[in-house]
Amino acid sequence: MRNRFLWWPLHPLGFTIGAGRWISHLWFSIFLAWLLKSMILRYGGPKLYRNTIPFFLGLILGQYACAGTWFIIDYFTKMTENMVFWI
Repeated sequence: MRNRFLWWPLHPLGFTIGAGRWISHLWFSIFLAWLLKSMILRYGGPKLYRNTIPFFLGLILGQYACAGTWFIIDYFTKMTENMVFWI
């Protein structure tokens, strides 16, 4: 449907990804990302969207940098109770 009709809002990968159990932890974050992208594209246009991509990629990189820091701290302190990811 997505290839046939440009207005079709559902992506076929969404059905397969949505079947995973980890989606129950991340659904709100995914919804917020979709909402922000839609608002930026609607009110700011493609130019603002391209200008905000580095900011959002920086948020993802920051999450992984924080997780990596905690893994290093856990390695040196021999602790295992810190939970960084749910999966």
